[in-house]
Amino acid sequence: MPSYCLCNRDPENKPALSYSDDEALTVPEVASWLRISKNKVFDLIREARLASFAIGRSRRVLARDVRTFVAQQKENRDR
Repeated sequence: MPSYCLCNRDPENKPALSYSDDEALTVPEVASWLRISKNKVFDLIREARLASFAIGRSRRVLARDVRTFVAQQKENRDR
């Protein structure tokens, strides 16, 4: 697990690094974690750059998939 985070806290003031890998996050939680808009999170999901799954009409993203996305972004930036 990386020791960095792109944000300090989610809407419930839970430290982002305290999420377990299997924790399912809502789009607003992911947006807060990454400090981007909810629409941008949906764009990343639609572009298959961020893995997600549906529960009814809602989308969820595993914390591990957010961490993977961040690591990929860092890797691409370092190239």
